[in-house]
Amino acid sequence: MTRGRRRASAVIGALALTACAARGPLVDGVDAGGRRLVVVLDRSTSMRDNDPDDAARAGVGLTLALAGARDNVAVVTFATAPEVVVPLRPAGGAAARAAARAALDGLERNGVSDVGRALERAREVLEAGAAPRGSPIVFLTDGVPYRQPRGRRLQSGPDVDAAVAAIAARGYRIFAIALGRGASTPFLNRLVASTGGAIVVARDAGELPAAFETVAVEALGYLRAERGDALTVLPHARRLAFVGRWERAGQVGALTRDGEPVDEGALVRTPAAGPLSVALVEAPAPGAWRADLAGARDTVLLLEPGFSIDLLPLPPVVAGGGALPVTVALIGDPALAEQARPGLRLRARLEVDGAPAGGWTPLAPGEAARLTAPAVREEAAATVVVEAEVTLGERTFQLRRARAITVQPADGAATADTPVESGPPTPLELTVRPTTFTRLVWDGDPLDPVRLTVRGDATRAARVTCGGVTVEVPARASRVLEVPCPEDGALALTAEAEGALPWRLDLRGDVRRHRLTPARVDLPPTPAGVASRPTPLAVALEPGGRAEASSAPLRLVHPSGHALEVERGEDGLVVRPGADAPPGRYRGALVVVAEEPRGLRSREVPVEVDVLPPVRAPQAVAVQGGWGWVTRPVEVAWPTLDEVELTIAPGPLTGDDATIDPELDIRVVPLDGWSGERLSREPRRFALQVFLSSDLPAGVYRGALELVAAGHALTIPVELEVRR
Repeated sequence: MTRGRRRASAVIGALALTACAARGPLVDGVDAGGRRLVVVLDRSTSMRDNDPDDAARAGVGLTLALAGARDNVAVVTFATAPEVVVPLRPAGGAAARAAARAALDGLERNGVSDVGRALERAREVLEAGAAPRGSPIVFLTDGVPYRQPRGRRLQSGPDVDAAVAAIAARGYRIFAIALGRGASTPFLNRLVASTGGAIVVARDAGELPAAFETVAVEALGYLRAERGDALTVLPHARRLAFVGRWERAGQVGALTRDGEPVDEGALVRTPAAGPLSVALVEAPAPGAWRADLAGARDTVLLLEPGFSIDLLPLPPVVAGGGALPVTVALIGDPALAEQARPGLRLRARLEVDGAPAGGWTPLAPGEAARLTAPAVREEAAATVVVEAEVTLGERTFQLRRARAITVQPADGAATADTPVESGPPTPLELTVRPTTFTRLVWDGDPLDPVRLTVRGDATRAARVTCGGVTVEVPARASRVLEVPCPEDGALALTAEAEGALPWRLDLRGDVRRHRLTPARVDLPPTPAGVASRPTPLAVALEPGGRAEASSAPLRLVHPSGHALEVERGEDGLVVRPGADAPPGRYRGALVVVAEEPRGLRSREVPVEVDVLPPVRAPQAVAVQGGWGWVTRPVEVAWPTLDEVELTIAPGPLTGDDATIDPELDIRVVPLDGWSGERLSREPRRFALQVFLSSDLPAGVYRGALELVAAGHALTIPVELEVRR
């Protein structure tokens, strides 16, 4: 191939890649009640050498495994051009997570890195998903933004700066996972710091899963406890995860709560089996939880309580020797946060180029502590590290928060593009009522909306969002949000205001759906003029409770307006259509009242019956003969849809001078393979046979056949003429 052709092929390939990247949606059914998180993976040529076994995929798998079912996760890969491999959508169950991991199979690692376009695409995904401020972008790279096929120098091109500035303006955070020491640079640190994010260094590909775990734990609000297989869960916990690692392959075994087995349907297991295994529990019930982690090389227990610990925004750039204010806040349900406060221990320190730049400084929630930035001769990458220990349910959890900042020489800190903030934002103080709600409904019925009253902050207006509904709440004022009630009862309120920390409150309502057994009552079809068979009625409420049928009169109505009263006896429901009742379907409804649980509305159970045409007896049977057995076929039918038991009983035939005995001289013989024991509306035939003895006087003999079906009798007249 000539050089010109190679260049043309390269151009065509780049255009094709760009077109491919443009296809596909950015979002797919985003759940407004879940978090938004975008993972951005470098798939440039250099990743083949730096991550030969594609450990990055295992890191993404761990992130997906720890996300809640309603948390929305997207995956963007990039080299020359970015591609949305997994659109922003709920993590869902095990199958959905496996599908997201499978989307990363076979991705080609080729080309140079265009970081600016990759970050731009990540922002577009979050914006399309209406992501709130604070939503994270997890960004994996093994190098620096560059356009040339050679060289590893970091380039602060306007595309990268503009992309990061747009992310920072939206309040999104970048958490960069730098693969290799060379990937962590002052420039990368400065970019991340401007968004209030952090850099996690993975020295080699073997440390990538741990780096992804560090970021996922912070992004998803978990507390972490190493080792062990048991912990006590307190009320209002949002998620619980058991993580195990094996030398080759293994899986988290059976879970128990208070010694009782946990239903597998309540767990999300992912991946299926391998060196890493996770069992996730949504909204775990309070109690003592334990998992079978036999054979695991190491274990991690993660708990997401009903509150979170956050590090308030820091100035992205500080001067060497200057003071750095550090404040930690408890975010979420105030009552739960207060319960955790006595068992909370906090400390902070500053690290420069990965090494401690001083000792640990104790912290108290809501109170600023000041760290001192070291003097530097040139711009240096620094990290503010906050470590916490939280004791919940007699178990101590660890938490680590890290934020990137840039330390500049004292004479170069105050520049126009790196302003130092005068002070950290302060928490919002909002009050929401009610904090709990209950919905008792029938299967298939819509849920009434949830009405929430929000009392504003004492000093500033706030923008409050819940369930896709946003309202401006002035200072000290109250506003009402009416939001759709989610099926799982989980609602997240978020708020933001000028100079304030992002605020979040998670509400968990109780949504219980019930159903009745039976859902419908069909009385047996019955002819006009004939009472129906009794139909027993026992109403049961599922999955639990008590319900009884109302004693109000029950009427079934024909389209013509003709009505039937339904009788309620000890044996069940009975209808007695008169002989003049029009044939057809009669409909009505039985009102059922729920006695337990209280608050469940009454419900109507449809009751229907088919009224058939009146039973009409066959015409009189005429038989003639002189001597011996005489036979006459008779056709009969019974006007029911289903077969009923039948008896045919001949009576005596009586003449002027003699009587023919039915027990000796009259027989009923079913024809055409019919047994004669059951009958429906399908016509059946039998033979009426009469024996005429030689001494039987001539003349006319009269009697009848009696048909008895479903408790009702019909009489068929019989007339026999004996001729001599």
